[in-house]
Amino acid sequence: MFETLQKAEHQVTTAYGISEQTYGKKLTIPYQGLGQGNGAGPAIWAVISTVVIAMMTTTGHGFHILSAVSNTLITMVCYAFVNDTDVIQSACNVNHTGEDIVPQIQLSVNRWEGMTGQLLTTSFEQLRLEIGASGFLTDNQYKTLKATATKTWLTNLWEFADRFQIQIRDDLGQLQLQRQNDKLLMDEFIKAGYTGTQLKQLNKCRMFLHAVTLSDIVTIDGKEITINSQNGIKDDHGPLYQWPCTQPSLSIEHWNQWRRVLGEVFLISGNSRVLNKPLLEWKNGAPTKWKWYLHAKEDRLYAKEGLLWRVYSRHRRRISPRQGKSTYSKTKLLVQVPPEGLRPASVLRQGQIIIYQGAGAPTPLKTTTHIQAAHSFEEERLQREPLDQWAIQEITVLNDGRALAQALRKGTAIAVSDRSYKEGRGTAAFILKTSNNFEPIGQIVGVNIIPGETDNQSAYRSEIGGISGIVETIGILCTRHSIMSGAIEVSLNGDQAMKTIFGNGRCTLNKRTTIYSRTCAIRSVNHP
Repeated sequence: MFETLQKAEHQVTTAYGISEQTYGKKLTIPYQGLGQGNGAGPAIWAVISTVVIAMMTTTGHGFHILSAVSNTLITMVCYAFVNDTDVIQSACNVNHTGEDIVPQIQLSVNRWEGMTGQLLTTSFEQLRLEIGASGFLTDNQYKTLKATATKTWLTNLWEFADRFQIQIRDDLGQLQLQRQNDKLLMDEFIKAGYTGTQLKQLNKCRMFLHAVTLSDIVTIDGKEITINSQNGIKDDHGPLYQWPCTQPSLSIEHWNQWRRVLGEVFLISGNSRVLNKPLLEWKNGAPTKWKWYLHAKEDRLYAKEGLLWRVYSRHRRRISPRQGKSTYSKTKLLVQVPPEGLRPASVLRQGQIIIYQGAGAPTPLKTTTHIQAAHSFEEERLQREPLDQWAIQEITVLNDGRALAQALRKGTAIAVSDRSYKEGRGTAAFILKTSNNFEPIGQIVGVNIIPGETDNQSAYRSEIGGISGIVETIGILCTRHSIMSGAIEVSLNGDQAMKTIFGNGRCTLNKRTTIYSRTCAIRSVNHP
């Protein structure tokens, strides 16, 4: 559709006939808009605008007013009609002058423009992950990789730049090699001469496995392709990137070609899984999101389960005696702190049995370091106990949280949380703000992913995860701003979740913070 519009040739019909002069078709820079009267225009406009407007709502911008008698809250963000959008910003109360809200109006305009750029940035990063190639976008030929990319405005831009030999440079993150001798899979497939449908199928396999580089499909010791990766099964370790949804399965033809190409490009001739050039040291240290670890002296495997470690004991039989692979089985033992000397391990699941495939170098021992004074909310957050840091995984704090700290002292702070739970995965979001105005400057917004195994997840657990984020935020504010007493009221739609976890009593989290489950309030009090 866009290509047709961009190549259209326009003539004018008059009483004297059709004009000889035309407009369009051969423009050096073609039209970039949807076009007046395009039937798809309203839908495309709505998709883009809805996301931006929702972002503005989250950050607290817009028009807020309480009706005179019933105290009904009326909230609006903007007036939007096709190509005309009016962003509005109101004062917090009738005593504020127009001059008082000018800074908020300017912030609203800046954010509206900036969010469009953020959406483009997000799309650009997604395209980079999808094609899986090194360098900047225009360092790669469009005709070679076009079959691997979802058709978007950015791919049209890429095609245009490639045709006219225009170089585009950006400051976004590049796909990184993780180890010595590491290679980007798509770069190597292209060097080996794969194009078109074959390259598209290989890329589908790579995306399905959440793999960018060779290290993503190789055992932790860097010597072999993992059995899972060779057979089209995702390995059980944390991804480095945020991957899009992929189809649930690929055909046998896809995986047969995948195994054949891996053998041609990366493996020693005549061997099923051994690399022709082993991977060596990690460039930035061993991965921190690895799940499985071996303790050689104990002859045990340790697996991360949320904030705890599950112990797997040696199973008294061997698999593949030629390679000396050992098997382990799950125990009921969970520990908070694993023993020293753990080595990241690669494993293969076969039902209830875990087959050990190899281990890397021992992880460095934790050393006691001097904690420097924090100079911001974020620095204070990063110095919290590691077991507590899951509660705040992303957070937006303006002005170091000073406005909310003052509200905590006065007892006028409020907070709300909500959860999302689906298919064994839980998340939560929470907002803290001052209760006497609607200014975004006093607002803190955070999110987290609920830790734990899939079988342990529930809607109740996710609800408590949102409360945990609020409690952790309060703790950081109390430490950062030396708050010794105060109060905050928390609203949530999961009072039953609190009762399920705590009963009808209360749970003291530390010397200053107590959750009262009946009232859904968190109060910071002075305990002796």
